[in-house]
Amino acid sequence: YPYHDRLFRAWVECGFTPCDCLETYLDGTFTDIIGYDGDLGELFPTPADFISDLERWWNLYRGLSVAKRLQAPPILAVGAAPFGEEPETQGAPYYGRKYRELKERLLAAR
Repeated sequence: YPYHDRLFRAWVECGFTPCDCLETYLDGTFTDIIGYDGDLGELFPTPADFISDLERWWNLYRGLSVAKRLQAPPILAVGAAPFGEEPETQGAPYYGRKYRELKERLLAAR
């Protein structure tokens, strides 16, 4: 739980993305940036385990949060993106080209 709490906080409050997660995982600063004090190697023995967990929680986070916001009552939007990023759809979470390249690099490094 402490790990996922820090991960969600980074996504919600800091705008951290899965691509940012992989970049910082590769350079060894991931736990420092999200503020997790535990040993990431104990939670995820391999990069594949880390990526699998990351994608699972990102898919849940993006899918559920979008659905809940669409159900919310109308609000006064005082900025261009009142809920974070634009555009927001109920489609599947998007992983960009850079993310896919980093993922391939991590999985090939086993």
